[in-house]
Amino acid sequence: MRKIFTLAIIVIAMSSCGQFHIDRTHETKVSEKVFAIDFSEYEGLRDSLRLDYVQYPDKKIGALTPKYELAFGNKQDCFTSLFREGGRRSMGVVLIAKVDGRYEVLAKQDDLKKYFAPIESKEEALSYAIVSTGLEPRYKIDVKKDFRVFVDTLYSTYSKVSGSGYEVSLFHYQLFGCGPHSHLMHRIFVGKDGEIKELESIKIYEDPEEDDLCVD
Repeated sequence: MRKIFTLAIIVIAMSSCGQFHIDRTHETKVSEKVFAIDFSEYEGLRDSLRLDYVQYPDKKIGALTPKYELAFGNKQDCFTSLFREGGRRSMGVVLIAKVDGRYEVLAKQDDLKKYFAPIESKEEALSYAIVSTGLEPRYKIDVKKDFRVFVDTLYSTYSKVSGSGYEVSLFHYQLFGCGPHSHLMHRIFVGKDGEIKELESIKIYEDPEEDDLCVD
């Protein structure tokens, strides 16, 4: 009788959240501290490197090794960059690393490979995927009952050993443009040699109330 009662609770719970469940089996978070280039150096770096902004590095890239001091750099217009962020006036993003007292601008995947390969842990693979793509980890999954859900299982961010490297899950919210504004999960392969490729991009859910929303 107890088993039947438990099963009924599970069915009700799944029905109340749109016929999906959340899998946290391989959930991975970056626990290591990021080392930042001193804030007092940002203005000089902005001018010398011809950037529009220099920003504090995201703590989620703290597992990168070796442990260089880091910062992010941003520039508009045509610009070789690791990824771009924003809408109509998007900005290119590069990583600045302080190496043996000099500043190196990492603007291509080969630059990341040069300074951070080999990738030697699941946490480092997660940090490497984040800085390579600009995609975000997600651990809190808040799906309201009226959302359109396109999958049976939602995964929190994970990093797990896969073949000659790691498989990492990261997320993107399509904010800019006109609706619908989808939430996507990306499966990324990170090779131990620093190679990176997207395995799959999956639309996971949308908020119908944003269908008529346009964002520049």
